[in-house]
Amino acid sequence: MSGPDAIDIDTASAATSKRSTAYEALRQDARHFGGLSTREAERRRAEIFASLGTDELPADLWPVVTEELRTSLSPTVLAGVARAIRLSQAAHPDIMNLMKQAVERISRNDEYVTFASDNGSTLRLKATQELAATIAALSNRSVRCCGDSGQPETPVEQSTTLLAPAMQRVVVETQSGTRHRLTDLLCGQRTIFAFFYTRCMNPTKCSLTVTRLATIARDLEQSAPFSDLRVLACTYDPDFDLGFRLEAYGHDRGFPFTEKSVMVRCVESWEVLRDTFRLRVGYSATTVNDHARDVFLVGPELDIEPLSPESLARPLFVQERGAGSDILSIGAIAAKSCCCG
Repeated sequence: MSGPDAIDIDTASAATSKRSTAYEALRQDARHFGGLSTREAERRRAEIFASLGTDELPADLWPVVTEELRTSLSPTVLAGVARAIRLSQAAHPDIMNLMKQAVERISRNDEYVTFASDNGSTLRLKATQELAATIAALSNRSVRCCGDSGQPETPVEQSTTLLAPAMQRVVVETQSGTRHRLTDLLCGQRTIFAFFYTRCMNPTKCSLTVTRLATIARDLEQSAPFSDLRVLACTYDPDFDLGFRLEAYGHDRGFPFTEKSVMVRCVESWEVLRDTFRLRVGYSATTVNDHARDVFLVGPELDIEPLSPESLARPLFVQERGAGSDILSIGAIAAKSCCCG
């Protein structure tokens, strides 16, 4: 991959003060992914990963790397990820298992991959071979863990600003066609707020997210102490995902549509919603070209805590967090002016 697919990560995206430039360059909503097809976005993402393979990875990229190894179906991206971590002296404690799972996942659609950094080398490896080479490299030396708290890592922003006047403009429509201000749905209770879209072709992303949300929602119906927790699933694709599509998608995955378990699409001020939650989603000319798994715990006063998508695999953990009070207070004072009267 060379020419227009090569990316200079130093100029690809403006970095925040608390995130590395590489992290910002890999965000799915970065400008250099806008308008690309899914295949083009994958190639560009892979090139960025491969360009990082000459030095130690920034600490904030390990959650991004492990998320790709857990969910990506792209041999190109996974080959780039393998290049990125091959020389690392620190690693996530599950990195070997995650790489082996990735090899198995793409074994049927494996392909040869080259990168701009190869400088015309005639040596070409398949994506599974890139992963195997990295597994071998890490196995042959002592690699220290980059810190394991015992909790799922969270490859998401840790600070968000809620702009109260703008949030007032966000209107959503439920799967049954009723419309609400989003702040009215979120305010006054704790909410698991997760994103998906029905045209997603990766079963390890949207389909799995909604299936896990459905399990949590059904458990909540049986758990009186956690009955004030709401489950809200919002589509990344509001123009396409009309109510009947949301309902069919949810029913197919056991989602119990109740007063406290709802699917929505944004019908007004989608850009405000995207910017407020810093959603990691990019678009081609017609649909989503790539996305992360964005999951949040929203407090009664619109406090936001980003959650690891893997936390949804632990319903009791999510329910206990939802019943607790240790949510990050982010923009709470501003938010009070747009909800709860």
